[in-house]
Amino acid sequence: MNNVLTIVLGPPIIVVPGGVASIITLYNVKDFLEDGKFVPTMDKKKAIGQKPPSVSIKHYTHDGRTVNFIVIDSTDKLRPQDWYESLVYQ
Repeated sequence: MNNVLTIVLGPPIIVVPGGVASIITLYNVKDFLEDGKFVPTMDKKKAIGQKPPSVSIKHYTHDGRTVNFIVIDSTDKLRPQDWYESLVYQ
């Protein structure tokens, strides 16, 4: 049996690769995670232009709650407390 301890004080943070050659990037992550639809990165880049600094994702649980996630492509701007406010241990 696996014991899972989850501590989440802030919104969970998802880190995706920063390169446009990656399959999932800040350009297309919202389509993929919220709509279950894959759109190639280059297609989204042409459509929206400049890459956003982060993306907010909403996930709806089976019991009707909404969980907000933040997606980033670099950990450079995270503060030390950010690492501890959105921890998931497994």
